[in-house]
Amino acid sequence: RYYSVDQSLDFWRSANQCTGAPDEVQERDGAVHTRRWKHCADGVVTELVTIAAWGHIWPGPYFTGDLPPDNPLAGYDAAEVVWNFFSRFP
Repeated sequence: RYYSVDQSLDFWRSANQCTGAPDEVQERDGAVHTRRWKHCADGVVTELVTIAAWGHIWPGPYFTGDLPPDNPLAGYDAAEVVWNFFSRFP
């Protein structure tokens, strides 16, 4: 059984004891949307990053490297985004 994105997010927000509304950031001409809860227990941050109209293909250089330069996701590397998030927490 798999949880939906909303169910997973609710689990992590609860587990991390997050309060309040998230900060919301649009990047890459609105193609990448991040919701970030910074008011969580023990300095933890909970984030949800969504990519508009991308589907279930990993958004990494293998696929985004061949996009036209004017595409907002050209060169996007989700692995780098994930690493940048987790590397902040020991």
